[in-house]
Amino acid sequence: MKKKILIRADSSNTIGTGHVMRCLTLAQELRKHGASCIFLCRDLPGNLIGRIEGLGFPVKKVSDLTGRDLTSKKTSKTHNAKVSSYQDAIFCEKIALENETDLLILDHYELGLSWEKYLKKSVPRLMVIDDLADRKHHADILLDQTFDTKKSNYEKLVPSNCNLLIGSSFTLIRPSFSKIRHKALERRKSFKGINNLLISMGGLDHTGITLITLKALLDINLDFLPSINIILSRSSPFYDEVVQSSKNYPGKINIFPFVENIERYLHLADVAIGAGGTSAWERCCLGLPSIVMVLADNQRILSENLESAGAINIVKNNKNLPEQLAHELSSLNNDLKYYKEMSNKAASVSDGEGVKRVIKAMEV
Repeated sequence: MKKKILIRADSSNTIGTGHVMRCLTLAQELRKHGASCIFLCRDLPGNLIGRIEGLGFPVKKVSDLTGRDLTSKKTSKTHNAKVSSYQDAIFCEKIALENETDLLILDHYELGLSWEKYLKKSVPRLMVIDDLADRKHHADILLDQTFDTKKSNYEKLVPSNCNLLIGSSFTLIRPSFSKIRHKALERRKSFKGINNLLISMGGLDHTGITLITLKALLDINLDFLPSINIILSRSSPFYDEVVQSSKNYPGKINIFPFVENIERYLHLADVAIGAGGTSAWERCCLGLPSIVMVLADNQRILSENLESAGAINIVKNNKNLPEQLAHELSSLNNDLKYYKEMSNKAASVSDGEGVKRVIKAMEV
């Protein structure tokens, strides 16, 4: 019997794209197993609703039952998503009942225990995706793909019968990454120096960290001159400034407003400068040494765990960014042992098979 699944996740300029992107990875694999998936999303500025629909998944725009937007007066401390939890739950319950839902998946920092308990009355099974381990959940399945996270972190936060999928062996990475993993790791073994540097901060980069990073690179004199690939949406408020600043680089810079196959660019890169969110798993899967910017509080635990394992290097702050980038890039370029150790440690974090393990555990 074909399973009917609802996925509740949001994306926006402020929330970012991570929640929706990892849910899309899961949804695409669920579809291969015969399940039908419907997304429930707020219509927020900078959302990925068009991308979800473009991949063939229906989207129901979350509103109250009159069709009005659910913006509340209370501002979210985490992401400024302004979610009215009660009205959100009523709307989602209506869709769940109309579609005779078998499983509801929630990936959202602003919808918590009360929302989950309300919806659990109307759906047979509830799965929650979290990576904070700082609040209680009323779930049948809980997924936290954070590297080095322990099941004990959730023992007092979930029901005793909750199936815990914990750790980086469950990372939601598209199968296309595992397909080229061996080829990418072989390429790292022949590394002789940084020829290709990738800058990719994910989403729309509303903070301008891509521009800040580029300007920092322009301020330093390296004893090598790599070509630079920058992935940045044209919708970013800093896109034009990045294009203008790139003209001052003495080497070659390519700017890609959108890429469908990010794994190709990660494979061809020798080093990446990127954010500490979902893309960190993708870089690790391909053994790509990375200099990481922690752009949100929810990225900090993951990034610190990866740095402790030797898989990445974190930029501590932006005040002396040129010096930090110069030191780390020179170290990776000139010390082949250091480069290959970081590559191997990154590759050991995730083998790219996590989504298959999650699907198996979900028993769909």
